[in-house]
Amino acid sequence: MTRRLITTVALAASPTALLAHGGADGGAHHLIETALGHPFSETEHLLAMLAVGVVVALVAWRVVAAVRRSRREAQQRAQAEAGSRGR
Repeated sequence: MTRRLITTVALAASPTALLAHGGADGGAHHLIETALGHPFSETEHLLAMLAVGVVVALVAWRVVAAVRRSRREAQQRAQAEAGSRGR
């Protein structure tokens, strides 16, 4: 517990240690061209974007399936009510 607290305080006290990319390039990483091209320049970035895309696609597929199921059930209820009124 104490070791974890010391580590947390040390990292919080030095926010530059938490940055993913240091300033070794003289600030060139702040240029818009570099910023836009950076995610496509390394394998781990591409894999992370691919993983996010897969998760989003799976969630969207489940949402679309739920909406379709809900509409189908509503249509079936409406047809059943219309059929029971017609008798």
